[in-house]
Amino acid sequence: MPMIELQPWSEENLSLLEELNTPEMTKFLGGPENKEQLLRRHTRYLEAAEAPTVRVYKITYGSNLLPVGQVCYWERS
Repeated sequence: MPMIELQPWSEENLSLLEELNTPEMTKFLGGPENKEQLLRRHTRYLEAAEAPTVRVYKITYGSNLLPVGQVCYWERS
């Protein structure tokens, strides 16, 4: 059975953001971001670990925990 795992966002996940920054993956988000925008988003994701109502995770797949995506969620009041 395939294994899917969520891992807390960490410093080394910037390369995953770069890999996901394609026209197909960002079509409904305004298109790909430039390097500066990606760095700012990565910083926001790292800072989210300190916020009690926001979570950001890397999604991994398979026994070798291949990074395949990311997911964010936050509480709404």
